[in-house]
Amino acid sequence: MGGKRRTLYRERGMDRMIEKGTAPPVRALGAALLAFSLAGCGALMGERPALDVTLVNLVPREISPLEQVMEVSLRVRNPNNYPLVLTGARFDLDLNGRPILRGLSNQRVEVPRLGSALMRAEGSASTITLLNQIFELSPDRPIRYKLSGVAFTGGALGAGAMLGDSIPFESLGELNLRPPAGGRPRESGRP
Repeated sequence: MGGKRRTLYRERGMDRMIEKGTAPPVRALGAALLAFSLAGCGALMGERPALDVTLVNLVPREISPLEQVMEVSLRVRNPNNYPLVLTGARFDLDLNGRPILRGLSNQRVEVPRLGSALMRAEGSASTITLLNQIFELSPDRPIRYKLSGVAFTGGALGAGAMLGDSIPFESLGELNLRPPAGGRPRESGRP
């Protein structure tokens, strides 16, 4: 046999004769493919996409003694250099550190690169929680709000990148109930 020693290996229930000191070609090919796949995924992953989501409107739809159902409009801004296709979202709205509204949307929205789109959603709030928030309002204290949630992409984030199926978002702000000095609001752009 030319001095080379052959050894019998068992692989998945099949007997194979392989020359000692050589790796089976299938294993070598599999290892090479795995290495290239991991390197390719690392290059594709890059930076995780970002979203800027803000609350545009709340309109009461159903009012009951224990729950308020509202139509919610969200402005979704895409600061990325590629379009995003969103298939829905879930979110929470907090006022002054307390949860007040939970919402869901199953609307499919295409957000252009460096652009924005409107997403319609439905939210619900406890009537008791809303009343407590109203009674705690004071013109001397600003209302702090936080909108946080997740937008779903259905797996593809545009531009062929496969980065998962969701993008988290959070938006913070304050509303001041106190009228400006002089009793009337200043126009923007004027001193």
